[in-house]
Amino acid sequence: MRAILKSDIHEIIERSKANLQLLQGKRVLITGAAGFLGTYFFSVFTELNSYFKEISQVPVTVIAVDSFLLNPTEKEITSKSTHTSWLVRDLTKDANFEGTFDYIIHCAGIASPHHYRANPLMTIDVTIKATRELLEKAKSDKSRMLFFSSSEVYGDPSPNNVPTKEEYRGNVSSRGPRACYDESKRLGETLCWVYQHYFDVHVSVVRPFNVYGPGMLPNDFRVLPNFAQAVSNKKSLEVYGTGD
Repeated sequence: MRAILKSDIHEIIERSKANLQLLQGKRVLITGAAGFLGTYFFSVFTELNSYFKEISQVPVTVIAVDSFLLNPTEKEITSKSTHTSWLVRDLTKDANFEGTFDYIIHCAGIASPHHYRANPLMTIDVTIKATRELLEKAKSDKSRMLFFSSSEVYGDPSPNNVPTKEEYRGNVSSRGPRACYDESKRLGETLCWVYQHYFDVHVSVVRPFNVYGPGMLPNDFRVLPNFAQAVSNKKSLEVYGTGD
């Protein structure tokens, strides 16, 4: 797995070389840095600093933040390097940070249905309360911010909206076990829109679908990790529902 992860990171660096000068000497905040996507970002910046050192350029300073509430045994991934530091922090309680940042990558969130159904209020708070605080930070610092939303903003599209266009406004219930995640991501996007159009904050939104790869934890409980676990343990693939 580490070999695949290393190969991915090398490819990301190679494909990005035309724009890497934009990151020289910058300060970057990554929330949810111990999660699947956050791990990739942190690893890319670590590798990028090695590249900058080779070509005698100013490195990137990275502040990585995670609560480790859902994966408390994973603290060993917080490897130290000269220009990176880790903060163990629950953003639902404290999303204030000292110093200024050039870029904010907001990956923090509870994306697994198993976990967000067990922690609905935490799911809402980290997507709404923390996002609002980080947008305020981006506003005061004049940072560029990247917000990770979700394909769940589309909800359950009607058959005539499959495949689903990006402009589709969604068919999402405000009630039910998924609502805490789906609706908070939708409101998170609204907050980003408000700060962009009213306060001139440069914020981009991405909506990942079923992304997977090295670094995704076996106990994530989403469909692809479940299948991988079943295959590795030589068990049948369990499909919830009818399977149609």
